[in-house]
Amino acid sequence: MKFVRILPLAMAVPIIASGIRPAKAGGFLIYEHGAVSTGMANARTALAGDPSSLYFNPAAITELEGIQIEAGVTLIAPSIEYDPVGPDGQGRSYTGYRDGAYVQVPVNDGLNPASAEFKLFTPIHLYMSWKLPWAGLSVGYGLNNPFGLGTHWPDDWDGRFIATDTEVQTFMNQPVVAADLARWLGLDGVKLSLAAGYDFVWGKAT
Repeated sequence: MKFVRILPLAMAVPIIASGIRPAKAGGFLIYEHGAVSTGMANARTALAGDPSSLYFNPAAITELEGIQIEAGVTLIAPSIEYDPVGPDGQGRSYTGYRDGAYVQVPVNDGLNPASAEFKLFTPIHLYMSWKLPWAGLSVGYGLNNPFGLGTHWPDDWDGRFIATDTEVQTFMNQPVVAADLARWLGLDGVKLSLAAGYDFVWGKAT
């Protein structure tokens, strides 16, 4: 009897989950922290291929030899559309007289579509690592913009009383020290590292 009761519940969970739709939004978080990581869809936690490992898994820099430096900039040009939901899906307007001519003036009643204004964002990333050959230690430093996007709407769009210009800017500084524990413990063929660091973050929101 217990099996009969549990089975419908177990079947219902995946059915309900399959009907959940992903939420979509013009977010501010930036995931692009290096060319390699972007090409791998940021699946970098267990991989140490370049200094950008500092962001995903700082302990992995013990696998990097010598001094390595990585720097770059990402060009982001977001495109955001506002599609209102109304009785007919179309914005309304009235005929007005401006500058010696009759023009159609939108009625700001929440039914007027709008496009965000174009703006180019340029988040940066800089990573450095240095493996100290005599100590089993590695030191590193990272600088990136985990948040650095914004939205800029026309001054007369329907949501102008909520927001027109919004920007979030951050600079995250990451000094790191990583120890190759496997080397210290004499574990040949084993990869075991531990890292410690601190995030110094400067942020500004407008």
